[in-house]
Formats: sequence, structure tokens, C-alpha cells
Amino acid sequence: MHLSDNQLLEMLLSSDDDEVNKGLRLVYVDYFPLVNSLVTSNSGTSENAADVFQEAVIVLVRQLRHGKFEGRSSIKGFLYGIARNIWLNELRKSSVQTVSLEEVDYTLTDEAVMENSLDRKYKIGTFVNQLDQKCKSLLRAFYYHKKSIKEIMRIFGIDTEAAVKNRKYRCMKKLISLVNQQNLSRSSFEDT
Repeated sequence: MHLSDNQLLEMLLSSDDDEVNKGLRLVYVDYFPLVNSLVTSNSGTSENAADVFQEAVIVLVRQLRHGKFEGRSSIKGFLYGIARNIWLNELRKSSVQTVSLEEVDYTLTDEAVMENSLDRKYKIGTFVNQLDQKCKSLLRAFYYHKKSIKEIMRIFGIDTEAAVKNRKYRCMKKLISLVNQQNLSRSSFEDT
């Protein structure tokens, strides 16, 4: 049985435990495959996916009860975003990948677009992790944390803007070389 978001919301917010349990079963049946796909395609196992899903559902219900769901996306998209954030935190803790939560666009509601974005950033993060610490820090500051050239000069103790641009260029060449060694093309990192 497929319910509208409003019907599902009513079930999950019901004071009747049977209605809440029925709603939770529907959430599991309808949405677990999406979360399982997210986790297993990004360095996780089905067991990881089950843990992430369970935690995401708890957060979802808590957010719904506190009025944090504003209806700008579907409940499915909202749950997916919660699960994605939980999994990104797990990946960051285990140092498997480098995507920070600030890098993920929370306004996306199309699950396929969100999955492609995460996968692309994961691939890029994998190669950035292979760089030396100076390049890794510089590229993260510039691209991920959106620091200006002036801020990077101050943070890294570099004297001129030209020196920052030179260093960034050399680091990008190293990154491109790593990507090329794997015979990947630019399209491997673009949305489909």
C-alpha cells in the first residue's frame, strides 16, 4: 500500500501506537532499499545500511514530532538526506572518505541526483586523500571550504597570490595525474 506524504505523516505522528508501527513498517518497506543502495554503493555493507536506516528513522520521527519537516521535499527525500548525513559522518569517522556535510547540497530532493552527487564527491575525495598533506589541505581549503586566495595566503603563510595560484596549479596537476593513472575521464565525476 502506497500512501501520500500527508497520510504517512498522520500515521507517524498518531497517538495510536498501532498506527505509528504501521507507518514505520511502510517506511521500511518503501524506503530501506534506497538507503541500502546509498550505503552499499559508498563503501558500506548491508549491515551498515540497516544500522544507518534504523538511526535515520529515529531521527526522522523525532524531526517530524518537533515540526522540523516543512514539506519542501518528500518524506522519502527527507529520510534520504538524514541517512546520507549519518553515513557521511560514519565515513568521516572511519577516514574512508573526505566529504564534509557542508559540501552536500541539502536542498536537493531528487534521490538519484543526491546519490550521483555523493558518489562523485566520494570518488574525488578518494583521490584527494592520496595527495601529500600540503596539497590535500590547500585543495580542501580552496574548493571544499571556499576560502579566498587572501585567506589561503594567511592560513598557509604564503607571501603572494601568484605563489598560491602556482601551488594550487601544481596540486591540481598531481590530482589529475592520479585520476589519469586509473584511466578515468572527467565524465566519471559528472552527473549523468
